[in-house]
Amino acid sequence: MKIGFLNSKLQKMLCDLLDTAGISFSIENKQTIVPERYVDALIDLADAVRDVRFSEWHNFRPIEPSNYMAYLEYMKSNSIEFEEELINDVGWFLTPSGNNHYKWGIEEIAESNG
Repeated sequence: MKIGFLNSKLQKMLCDLLDTAGISFSIENKQTIVPERYVDALIDLADAVRDVRFSEWHNFRPIEPSNYMAYLEYMKSNSIEFEEELINDVGWFLTPSGNNHYKWGIEEIAESNG
């Protein structure tokens, strides 16, 4: 399992938490990697970082990976708070709870254009 925050402050926070817990890790392609026995700790600490950023949050990835940029542009143009994440080399978005990305219609637009 690999988890990375593209926001350097959030990524540093994750690495600092791992250091404090005494968990060895490495960084590859902007993602934090831990030994297999520490995967659950990595997930829990990443959730703690998410909790710091947004007290209530939701993370999602586009159903169709090619829609990543459409989501990114939509959130920027509509002033939606978000953070970008990489989980196992796949782009995800972290947003405050209550943002229903299915209502934005991006996946439906892609289907009708495809």
